[in-house]
Amino acid sequence: MASDGTVTAPDGSGRQVKVITADDVVAYLKAHPDFFEKHAELAEMMGLVPRVQGPGVIDMQQAILKRLRGEIDRLKNERTEIIANSKQNQIVQNRIQAAVISIIQASTFEKMIHVVTHELPAGEEAFFGDIARFVKSDVLMRLRVSSGSPDGVMCFGSRDPQAFGPEQATELLFFLAKVLENTIRAWLDLPE
Repeated sequence: MASDGTVTAPDGSGRQVKVITADDVVAYLKAHPDFFEKHAELAEMMGLVPRVQGPGVIDMQQAILKRLRGEIDRLKNERTEIIANSKQNQIVQNRIQAAVISIIQASTFEKMIHVVTHELPAGEEAFFGDIARFVKSDVLMRLRVSSGSPDGVMCFGSRDPQAFGPEQATELLFFLAKVLENTIRAWLDLPE
């Protein structure tokens, strides 16, 4: 391309042809705002402007398409969030099921305490000790083993700030707490 924006025509004639740039197209359309009205078939083919319907008729196609595209984007974002939450809930469900099985299978009270204190996820300075600085989200559950004993606390923590939150299903965590309460009560032969 020459410095004046021209190139040699590909037909072998040797003549110089000006290259049309995107800026040239924009300038032309600004100078001729009725171009697509005069070439409605081109505008319709490109989906650029509403079809001409006649005097006093408004084609809402573009407004509806814009709204629908926005709705599609919103639904895609919601779907992504739902899938992420479902995956996180599935991970929690699998961990809790494994924890319940480990608690129930412990052959002694000491082994059960070891499972709870060493094998279940740990997570707050008072609760998490040296790893507290890594905990970005947590959940604490009260353990009421017996009316004659003090309450306990079971806590879970995660480095992921979204791991535990108000949108998370907590039924499984409460189930785990109930299993642990009942198992401790049974091992220590305590009244409810």
